[in-house]
Amino acid sequence: MLYVVDLLKKLGIADRVSHCLVNTAYANSQAMSFIKANGVHQVMVPTGVKNAHPVVQDYDVGANDEPNGHGTICVKWDKLDQALRGLEDRIEARKLRALLRISNLYVGDAIANLLMVEAVLRDTDQSIDAFSGMYQEFPNKMYKAVVANRASFRTTWDESRLVDPAALQNSIDRFASEVEGGRAFVRPSGTEDILRLYVEAKNQLDVEILAEHILAEIKTKYYYYEPNQSS
Repeated sequence: MLYVVDLLKKLGIADRVSHCLVNTAYANSQAMSFIKANGVHQVMVPTGVKNAHPVVQDYDVGANDEPNGHGTICVKWDKLDQALRGLEDRIEARKLRALLRISNLYVGDAIANLLMVEAVLRDTDQSIDAFSGMYQEFPNKMYKAVVANRASFRTTWDESRLVDPAALQNSIDRFASEVEGGRAFVRPSGTEDILRLYVEAKNQLDVEILAEHILAEIKTKYYYYEPNQSS
């Protein structure tokens, strides 16, 4: 998307071709900050392709990529062709068309995604080391807590914050503010009576400390039985 936006700007049509990178709350905060700093419009949605894909399709060039590997790219070729009218012979236009035609609108085509990355690196004369060093993700880890009724935990639409119980969200905010780069969120599983906890911080030790505080809060006030034990 950085490459696409750069080509659109060089062609002078960035304001006429809507574009977006769709993320979920599981995207690392460093990735989201990097994307924002480089002028890529992004939207956060609940986890799952069923939530991301409709948003992707709203844009002339839309993409989503989840940490679990699910992702896709959609292009409204009629809108793009209209914006490129009269610019077809520009090298930037030819590169844009060629790159987007590598993409596969079906979710999870890792080969197509890999070929797109290879094409971008080759054209920008970047090594894979330079690519992997564009930004550094914060350490992060997933946890779970077993509860009797996951329906009693409600989140905002994008699942990044709890609406209810508000007291637990307040505790998460307080604990996260006490460690550098702290970020955490809790969401009910879509398939099990458990809460899924995502935690990240600037260093691994703080990830563990932050997780311990949040899990202790859940266990003390909201926990109903231990994992792997009968209720």
